Amino acid sequence: MNTKTYLPGLKTALEFPLVEALFGRRARRFCVGASIPDGPLAFTSRHQPLPLSELEWQIGTRPMKCKVAKYT
Repeated sequence: MNTKTYLPGLKTALEFPLVEALFGRRARRFCVGASIPDGPLAFTSRHQPLPLSELEWQIGTRPMKCKVAKYT
């Protein structure tokens, strides 16, 4: 019996097809609370910045930790 507990959303993220995630997303998406001050793509979000959730942090930083460990 599998008794491991996972962060909410991890199962969904792991089951989402990689190719669909890479090619099916729109490049115009923008971080909440961020801004690009100059240039033709200048934009400022109307929302306050939000920190990453624990799941987002783990998914986003885990590959970097593995790569760094490989070269150290």
